[in-house]
Amino acid sequence: MTDLEPVRFSRLKKMGLSAAHYAADQRQGTSAMSVGTAAHSLILGGPPVVAYPGAVRRGKEWEAFQAENADACILTKREAEQANAIAESVRRCSLSMRLLEGRHEVELPPWRVGGRVCGGRVDVIGDLDGGHVCELKTSNSAEPYRFTRLGLRMAYHAQLAWYQHGAMAGAGLDVGSAYIVAVETSPPYVVTPMRVTFRALEMGTRIWRSWFERLRVCEESGEWPPYVQHVTDFDIEDEEPELVFADEEEAA
Repeated sequence: MTDLEPVRFSRLKKMGLSAAHYAADQRQGTSAMSVGTAAHSLILGGPPVVAYPGAVRRGKEWEAFQAENADACILTKREAEQANAIAESVRRCSLSMRLLEGRHEVELPPWRVGGRVCGGRVDVIGDLDGGHVCELKTSNSAEPYRFTRLGLRMAYHAQLAWYQHGAMAGAGLDVGSAYIVAVETSPPYVVTPMRVTFRALEMGTRIWRSWFERLRVCEESGEWPPYVQHVTDFDIEDEEPELVFADEEEAA
């Protein structure tokens, strides 16, 4: 296993879908991801953000612009305005800016779990509570209850627990606390600073460790199963759900 690439959380979480998803992982950026990345860059001091003035992203003009801005986050004018508005809203929130104080975009030294090399890049490592990690997250909603529900589905608690473990195992840092700064991607770009509780981090640790064990089994067997490997049931709950029909055409 010495020639295997380090395990990073961004890919490990695919095991939460299925081993087949992990094996086939090929992440593709979306417009929302581009705006989120640009907002990170503006707030945490990453690459510059530039707006492409053209209407079509192809042809010689587009290729020349890419070459001139090879190290920048290239957005449309509308996306750049959105990213700047998000960043400005976060800067106005003093509580959130305190959580974001520290070293930014920290590439953790490699560490091992069960002999397997692991890696990770955390948004912030700071000194709150004697040491903390923090992630900046863009979302459709930063309302605490809704964002927490979303964060559980997205395994943000497992991500922060992974970074905590990596900071301690790889860098020898005592980072006992974890925070998230959630910011909405539409006006008024509401910002919500959140503490990830010890209970949530414990659950997150159990989650990433279970994914890691599943990964170990798959790598040893060379088999990457999908959701199920048998005929499963299509059934209804005790109470028949209300049917909601989308405007999309039915699948043939």
